[in-house]
Amino acid sequence: MLKDELRQLLRELAQATGAVSVAIAHPDHPELSELPGLASVPWRPGRHEAELDGPAELRSSATHSMSVPVGGGAVLRAGFMHAEEPPDPNGRAAALERAARALRACARRWDVGTLPPLAFPETSRSPRGLILSRVRSYLTALVGSLGMDNAVVTLRARVLASARPLGEMHRAQIPFTVRRVAAEADRRRGAGSSSSHGELAGEDFYALGFWYGGCLVGFFSRPYSADFVRHRARLVTRELSHLLSLLDEPTHDPAQTAPRPD
Repeated sequence: MLKDELRQLLRELAQATGAVSVAIAHPDHPELSELPGLASVPWRPGRHEAELDGPAELRSSATHSMSVPVGGGAVLRAGFMHAEEPPDPNGRAAALERAARALRACARRWDVGTLPPLAFPETSRSPRGLILSRVRSYLTALVGSLGMDNAVVTLRARVLASARPLGEMHRAQIPFTVRRVAAEADRRRGAGSSSSHGELAGEDFYALGFWYGGCLVGFFSRPYSADFVRHRARLVTRELSHLLSLLDEPTHDPAQTAPRPD
């Protein structure tokens, strides 16, 4: 269905950019033009990124917005917790343009003149949105306490959340680092270690595997104490494990989903 395809594109944009909310909005219809979790900000052509005004509870969710037109009077909007510093032409703006092209191609495939209003997450208080917000709060606290440049959590090799917007260098480093952590975990299991989680400490990063397919990666631009970081990271991942378990949808055994035999 059209909306299913659109939801997937919005979900991928949120994951690629770290946006707390993304939506297809219609500025000519105020009731459809607001992003969940964002304060009211009128859209105007050429808008790039700006501070949002509004109640404190909304500002705490997203403080910056970016918009690009997708045709038929609709725009693609993304809300972020932080400004992109410094602005990267290959970062958020480029990701938004790629998503806009994909949305326009989707409209052509489904032969629709304008895309329907849609948001991801679909409500500002969705359980997933609340969980991810909590994950980010832990990462932000970890970054502040350890002097990290950034911290990110991946789940099954996909970026789930980060304390700050990811730069291209860190984003490119994550997949290889996560694979190395998984390989280290396999080595430990093969050696009979009591811990089944991998851990790596490099000159400019620290990575710790936890839970099922979860990995915490912290980036540094100055020397750090591996023992101190390890201690704090394990405290944080203990809490993150509970949160990540809530994100998993229940799996269904074939015996539960197949028709009952006559």
